[in-house]
Amino acid sequence: MKYLTNGILPAIQKPPGSRDLAALHFIFNLAIRLGYLKDNPATGVKMLAEPQDRTHVLSHHEEKKYLVAASRTLRDVGVLILATE
Repeated sequence: MKYLTNGILPAIQKPPGSRDLAALHFIFNLAIRLGYLKDNPATGVKMLAEPQDRTHVLSHHEEKKYLVAASRTLRDVGVLILATE
């Protein structure tokens, strides 16, 4: 799955289901608090392990490629992020 990259950077891989399951837990618990459900059907479902190292450091080539292809707003955000490392 790609997030805001338009194919410029390698695809960011989504953890296999854990975040989706956490979102379902949250939604079901909210439905319980609001009185729509009595029990959380996701209770007891085991979360999958997520990789611990999820940081990708851009190479200078990737930085340049992104900044050239990005819209003005995203380029400004990218420059700000790169300047505050």
